[in-house]
Amino acid sequence: MRRKRVINFKVLCIFLLFFYSTSQAVEKICSEDFADIAAKHFVQYPLKPEEISYKIFGENNKEVLVLIHGLDSAMQTFNPIVEKLAAKYKVLVYDQRGHGKTVAEGMSYTNKIMAEDLKVLLDHLGIKKANILGHSMGGRTAVRFADLHPYHVEKI
Repeated sequence: MRRKRVINFKVLCIFLLFFYSTSQAVEKICSEDFADIAAKHFVQYPLKPEEISYKIFGENNKEVLVLIHGLDSAMQTFNPIVEKLAAKYKVLVYDQRGHGKTVAEGMSYTNKIMAEDLKVLLDHLGIKKANILGHSMGGRTAVRFADLHPYHVEKI
């Protein structure tokens, strides 16, 4: 019976990591050894700008529009519309973490870490404020970005 409880306990720890992606919760509930192992695999840091694949369309003097693709997709999702949008906006399309040509880093792909990756990219490009449009999972990233960085969002 003791072995079964240990296994269930570890399953609970993995569940917490997967759904909440917080090493603090794991440290409080799980064993120290397991928390150390889990932190190495699940705790995430934003990507570096050079690890994010992106393209810019349109002129620099226009409002910025960021297009964020959905799950199991890439920036090419927007190919049919990007040129038309570039007539009115400076359009930024990019591949989210683990998609297209952007690095597949870590194991936890939460909307929070995806939003932080976008912040890194915008800072790198010197974009202070942007209109954000996301499709499917990209919409979740967009909403989380607006929640975390409201002063960087013109419209969502």
